[in-house]
Amino acid sequence: MSRRRNQASGMGAAIAAVGLLSGCLQTAPVVVTPQDQTARRVYTCPNSKTLDVTRIQGNASALVTVDGRQIQLPRDTATTSAERYTNRLQTLTLFGNGATFESLGKPAYGPCTLGAGQAGVGEETPQEAIDRRRARD
Repeated sequence: MSRRRNQASGMGAAIAAVGLLSGCLQTAPVVVTPQDQTARRVYTCPNSKTLDVTRIQGNASALVTVDGRQIQLPRDTATTSAERYTNRLQTLTLFGNGATFESLGKPAYGPCTLGAGQAGVGEETPQEAIDRRRARD
């Protein structure tokens, strides 16, 4: 009888752990004011999927929309070859005109490319150049 009780309590602990982990993956919608936005880009991925990415707070973090969920990821400053944002569960990597998104260490989206009329990381779109010139004049 005590063996069954131990197995049951072990299973209950496993179920509780899964419940806690799933709670960690859910995030509340993030409200980003226009002055906090650095750049918004939409990347086209295989299987008709998209990654909607807004770099915010001076590129200190990125807000990515994946499967209708918004996830805010802090920038990983240890990498220099590409912009990398991660919360250790999900990772967004931006490089040139491309992007990839991983979840739990496995590729979820990618390779993705920028849609037409959008600039790559560190570049400005033609419309942004026009707006910058108008603001300067």
